[in-house]
Parts: sequence; structure tokens; C-alpha cells
Amino acid sequence: MRMDCVAVKLGVESDVYVATSAVSMYWSYGELVSAAKLFEHMPVKNVVSYNAFITGLLHNGVPRVVLDVFKKMRACRGENPNSVTLVSAGAWLDHER
Repeated sequence: MRMDCVAVKLGVESDVYVATSAVSMYWSYGELVSAAKLFEHMPVKNVVSYNAFITGLLHNGVPRVVLDVFKKMRACRGENPNSVTLVSAGAWLDHER
């Protein structure tokens, strides 16, 4: 049984850090659809989860979605970009040139 399936059965995916780790794992294995689904269904997102998702988009050749995710992050109350977010946004700008 896959580790992520075990995590879902145990319900630990509701923990923002466990879910963010799983999103990062999906990105590292090129599982773009699984990463996106898990991210969208995360009940709680924080700056770390947004950064992991944005970085995964960039590393997996999906830079066009980064701006939309960044805008969603800015729309969330209490979630402000940090230096990692801004560096990733800068990388997005390089992709668009």
C-alpha cells in the first residue's frame, strides 16, 4: 500500500505540515495531478504549503499557474508571502520572459 494512501486512511492529511509534505513528495515524483488535487483539498493552507505548491509548479514546468496560486494566497486572510514566496515569484517572471 502506498504511504500516501495510509496517511489518508489515518486522517493525518488534515495536518497542514503532513499534507504539505505529501504535496512535495508528489511533485518530486512528477505526480502533478495528485499534488494539485491534494493541495486543493487541504482544509488549511499556510505560507509553507503555498510555497511548496508554487515551487513544485515551477520545477515541473507549469509556471503559468503560479500567478493564479500567488493571487489566491494573497486573497487568504493572514497568509502573506515571505522571502521564499517572493523568490519563487521572481523565478516565475524569468519563465515568462
